[in-house]
Amino acid sequence: MEHLLTKAARDRKQVEIIYEAKNKKLSQRLVTVYTLTTTHLFCFCHLKQAFRAFSIEQILSCSNVQDNSNKNRFSL
Repeated sequence: MEHLLTKAARDRKQVEIIYEAKNKKLSQRLVTVYTLTTTHLFCFCHLKQAFRAFSIEQILSCSNVQDNSNKNRFSL
């Protein structure tokens, strides 16, 4: 997970995370990663349309998001 988040921060990529809040509520978030520290992930949360800081300890999983920027392109 750390490798994926580090790469996402370096490349400013979107990832999907499953996050457990302090009240134990789970949420699935699409985020654009800006900075990763040893304790927090600083990113733009597309669900809340705001910048957020997520505790690394509370991120249960993360995965790459498919880049669809080329999906409408074609070649002859």
